[in-house]
Amino acid sequence: MASGLRLRYSGLVIFASKILSVATGLAFQYMLARSVSVRDYGVWFNVSDLTTYFTILAGVFPFWALRFTARAKEGAIKTALAVNFAIASVAAFLYGIFVPTLTSALGIGLEYVPLYVLAAAQIVEVYVLNALESCLQAKLPHVIGYGLLIAELCKITLGYILIIRLQLSLLGALTSIIIGVAAQLTYYSSLL
Repeated sequence: MASGLRLRYSGLVIFASKILSVATGLAFQYMLARSVSVRDYGVWFNVSDLTTYFTILAGVFPFWALRFTARAKEGAIKTALAVNFAIASVAAFLYGIFVPTLTSALGIGLEYVPLYVLAAAQIVEVYVLNALESCLQAKLPHVIGYGLLIAELCKITLGYILIIRLQLSLLGALTSIIIGVAAQLTYYSSLL
């Protein structure tokens, strides 16, 4: 193989990590569902729904970053990160502006607004994660599987501590996901 990529190994690592992430995702949802009220669980899904609308553009520039990184174009990685981070900043800012309006329109109590505001960190993480993964997919595709394992293991471990042991419910769940993805981003950043 001229390029040095081990495609079978990479495919196996990514497949295994995604299968494991299904199990950890189910375990995480089970921990959360058993620890919160029905209303809180509905708010949890609403937070996820709202943040998704602000991450629609997260894959636009990484598509091109993958191509340019594979062709070893100078500055492809920095450009992908800079552009996606700039879009993420705007998206998170707009999300922060709209949170009070959206929560009041949906009849969500003021006690949940800090949770929605904290979710803005997830928006930034999604944009940066997409940029880093596209660059790594061109050079070291198997590390995407390793990064997913890191994120899932951090999420489930912190989720157990914060949700079950410390009874932080939604705040603990969101914090464990944010920290898990931050660990994944740190790992990816160390490789580029």
